[in-house]
Amino acid sequence: MAGLTEKLDGIDCLVESNNSLPFPLFCLGHLAYYQALMHQKNVVLDIFETFPKATYRNHYSIVNSQGLLRLAVPLSSRSSKDKTKEIEIDYNEDWVNYHLKSIKAAYSSAPFYIHYIDDLKSILKEKHKHLHNLNYALLNWTFEKLDIKLNFEISNDFPQPELNAYWRFDKTPNKRSSEIKTPFYPQQFEDRLGFTNNLSILDLLMNEGPAARLYLKSF
Repeated sequence: MAGLTEKLDGIDCLVESNNSLPFPLFCLGHLAYYQALMHQKNVVLDIFETFPKATYRNHYSIVNSQGLLRLAVPLSSRSSKDKTKEIEIDYNEDWVNYHLKSIKAAYSSAPFYIHYIDDLKSILKEKHKHLHNLNYALLNWTFEKLDIKLNFEISNDFPQPELNAYWRFDKTPNKRSSEIKTPFYPQQFEDRLGFTNNLSILDLLMNEGPAARLYLKSF
């Protein structure tokens, strides 16, 4: 990737680049997010934004036998002016085990659950202090499992606001993500619930495994 890097909390951070598109850093983001990322050559992940509430930055959606389940990573108290890079995770409640139990209930019978769950446990149980560190670790892991090579780094400043404004500032990808139609693939409870659109990348990986890469290239 063009540009020099420095370290921020142990992560390579972009110092200068002329050909990178900025994106927000989602937590196990939905399929449309990953599809948008994989069509880029170079991505800079913006953590100098003012942190927006109630978005996929600390939420992700899966499906269990009861239907859609939105899982949240709880955050420590913060002000409305905090940057994403400053947001800390709250471990006062045992959300890690709740997430893992929820994932097991949803995917223990999925074809690739056994192949991915140990890695996922390791990442979640590492107890990253900052949200962006957790999200970055999950993003690295998912792209490794997708076998997709993408140059992405963390910014060390706020990218120009006009760059990729739809994904960075528009709430449409969050509040109206159902309007982004994703193609069919087999899901665990599809026989009783029907196909659920635009779930977390976790759902696709658990059900499709390595074939998820070809799926994401199909739309």
